[in-house]
Parts: sequence; structure tokens; C-alpha cells
Amino acid sequence: MTVHLVSVGLSLRNSLVNKPDQCLDGDHEDVLHALIDRASEMIPASGDLIRHRRHLSEQLVPGTPLAADLAAEIGEVRPDLWLSRVSAELASLARYSDSRSKPLPRKARLGSRSKDTVVLLATDTVPGLRSALWNALALTSGDPTRIVWFANPQDTVGHAAGRVIIAPIPGLAVGGDTAMFQAMGSLGRLGHTLIRHIVGPGADYVFHLSGGYKATIPYLIGLAEGMRGLVHNGEVASVSAYVLHEDDLNSLIRLPLRVLPYEVLEKEFEGVDKNDQPSNGMGRRLLPMSPHRLLEGYAYERHREEWRLTPFGEGLIHLIP
Repeated sequence: MTVHLVSVGLSLRNSLVNKPDQCLDGDHEDVLHALIDRASEMIPASGDLIRHRRHLSEQLVPGTPLAADLAAEIGEVRPDLWLSRVSAELASLARYSDSRSKPLPRKARLGSRSKDTVVLLATDTVPGLRSALWNALALTSGDPTRIVWFANPQDTVGHAAGRVIIAPIPGLAVGGDTAMFQAMGSLGRLGHTLIRHIVGPGADYVFHLSGGYKATIPYLIGLAEGMRGLVHNGEVASVSAYVLHEDDLNSLIRLPLRVLPYEVLEKEFEGVDKNDQPSNGMGRRLLPMSPHRLLEGYAYERHREEWRLTPFGEGLIHLIP
């Protein structure tokens, strides 16, 4: 089984709003007109985040009025007809599914009988969440029953194969130390939940980092490197990460990932004061400090007379609690 973790940006919105005539597989004039009329409403640039979170959650519950509204909208804009080049997320998945063919495979789809799972790592913003929803609908050929909404990183799902999980990551689109701690903590908890409670041991994990804000790539690389360290104890089979160059859709660029062995992380973090409640923008205290300092400057650093976790250290702590 392969779990695809995909960072989500706004390239889908840009395509639907600015180039709707280049989004469809074939000539579908009625669908094109629907996209022209509705694209800005499908993925609004701003809005009430709490309301949109609630709406998205209800839209994915069969039988609700909002689910019926979504079904009607799907029938008009037909995400099953969208080409893979319509978004960086779909293009990256399409290229990974067939790395040799030229040009880019026309569509990126996750079949209902697939053993794979796609996790869309969305910014916790209105355009981020709505972009994730419509990317998910394209992947499932317009089937909302195969989309799962995670209100928080510890949510679970009983059967993940053939499904797309939308996982909003608070802090991922915001600068500053406090947001970094929030984002890395959420990513660490999500990784732990996937490995221990959803997928189980032995899965392959592939990070697709072409979409989303480029400033978020270090966060996601940090999660990937922590997860790669779990290969040695059998919890994970493999971890890899790729980007697709926006000017060359014919080849994926594999990103280098360090190995952070579980045993090393366990030893380095054994002195973390888990009862510490630091102020915003500050990591938890380490008591005592490991004499090896293998992760100094990455997972922890010195603040005056004490050692404290960095945002990456906070993420790793949640990944291997």
C-alpha cells in the first residue's frame, strides 16, 4: 500500500478562474460555461473559515442538504472531466503514476478499488480547504463518498484504501515561530495517526510537494525525514519525496531525505519536559540534555541557560510519542 501525502496550493483555483477552456478533457461547452460562472465561488479567495469548515464537513455527509447541493454542483462542473494539468497536485500524482510516458498523463485518478490512499495537506484557510475539496473530487472522479474530512490530525478512518483524506494543517500558511510550532505539531500527530492507527505497519509513503506555498516544504521534509527513521523498526516500508518542475512536467525531481533513526530520536528526546507549557513561539524544555547533541540546531537549540525544542523537534516528538 502506498500513502501519497500531497501539499495543496491554489494552482487549481488559478486554472479554473483564469484558464477554464484548458481544464477539460474534450469539448463540453455546458461544463465550460458552468466553470466560467462558478469557479470563483467554488474556491473563494477569502471568507469565514469556521463557516467553511462546517460546510465542508457537512457536504461530505450523505443525505444532508449541503451534500445534495454539492452533488448538484459536481454535476454541473464535472471534476471527472478535469485534466491533470489543471493543478500542481493532480499533475504531480499523474506523473508519479506513469513516470515514463510523454506528455503528462491526461488524468490523475484514484480508483475505488485502489490499495492506495491520498492525503491532501491543506492550509487551514478558506481557499486552501476548498482547493483540497475540488482536487479530491477530481481524484475520485466526482465521488464525494470516497473523501474523508479530518477536523483534526488525530482523526481516523476505518478503511483508507481508495479514499482521499483532506487534512487541514493549522499554521501552515502563517509565518512566525508560534505558527511553525503549531504546524509541525499537527504534522507530527498526523504522521503518527496514519502509521499507528489508520494504515498500519509496512506501507510506503510518498510526499508530493509541487503544490502549496514553497515556504512549507521544510516543514514537510522534516516530517518525511522523521517518518523515514521508522523504516528500521518495521513501521514504515519506505519514504520518498518529489517535486514536479512547473516548466517541465515530464520528470519528477526526487528530493534527498536524511534518515533520523527511531533509536536516535528516542535517546535525544528522553529528557523532554512534557509538563512544560512554554510561552508562544517557544519549544518545550529538555532536562537533561543528551550528551551527544546529534540534533542540535535542528530539533533543539540553546536559549540562554537551557535547551528547548525547535518546531521540527516538536513535530518529531508528536510523531514518536
